[in-house]
Amino acid sequence: MWTVVTVHYGHCGLWSLWTVVIVHCGQCGLWSLWTVVTVHYGHCGLWSLWTVFIEHCGHCGLWSLYTVVNVDCGQCTLWSMWTVVVVDCGHCGLWSLNTVVIVGCGHCTLLSMWTVVIEHCGPCGLWSLYTVVIVDCGHCTLLSMWTVVIVDCGHCTLLSMWTVVIVDCGH
Repeated sequence: MWTVVTVHYGHCGLWSLWTVVIVHCGQCGLWSLWTVVTVHYGHCGLWSLWTVFIEHCGHCGLWSLYTVVNVDCGQCTLWSMWTVVVVDCGHCGLWSLNTVVIVGCGHCTLLSMWTVVIEHCGPCGLWSLYTVVIVDCGHCTLLSMWTVVIVDCGHCTLLSMWTVVIVDCGH
């Protein structure tokens, strides 16, 4: 099933586009859902794009969720991207969450990236958390990176944490 809805407002050049695609297979119960929402404002070239992708399989209960959000403004070349990926398996209760946020501005080549990865397994209560933050500015070659890794197992109450902070400025 494909559904397209377009709305346009002439005064400010604003228009929105919704696209939904659903695919279902009766043999394995697999279905996929794509959702795209696009918003454009003509004055400054600003546009936003949301994409959602969902997959589900009835055999193992596995499902995945992908979310992408893009924002771009033509005047300052500012762009942002959010990506969320969720995977869940009903057999062992394992799930993973990946979050990536990227912000870039062409004026100063500033680039920031956040990455979060969470894994959890129900049988042993093990979970891990990874966090990475990277900031880079081309003007001063400043580079900062934070990395946090946490691992916890409910069986032995083991808890480990690594923290790394790197700062480098060419000036």
